[in-house]
Amino acid sequence: MKNKTAIIGVGSPFGDDNVAEQVIENLMQAQSSGELSSHIDIKYFDRPGYALLELIQDYSNVKLIDAMVSDKPIGFIHRYDSLSAFQQAKNTLSSHNMGVAEVLALGEVLGMLPEQITFYGIEIKGFTK
Repeated sequence: MKNKTAIIGVGSPFGDDNVAEQVIENLMQAQSSGELSSHIDIKYFDRPGYALLELIQDYSNVKLIDAMVSDKPIGFIHRYDSLSAFQQAKNTLSSHNMGVAEVLALGEVLGMLPEQITFYGIEIKGFTK
């Protein structure tokens, strides 16, 4: 699988934090209708925490999608083309016990990250508990 691409959405079923799940559902529909390559793995995980590292380690290219809260308008899509750019973002607020930023930082230290990783943060109103 090392030459494969994955699009992975993470989130939770609470409030707007399920935005990645909605995006993944739309991408799966596009894939099943032939609008998107069948060679891309598309998956959604509800608050994967550290397990995210295991889920991405066999891919060479990973696109991560998650909800994000900052000063941008709702629906704004943040894009970070490297882990360092993502970590330098002022707002990496997460509703997950172990946020994506922390998990990816650990994965970098452990050498478990794919060759290419892109993070898409979709701006939401806020997180509800």
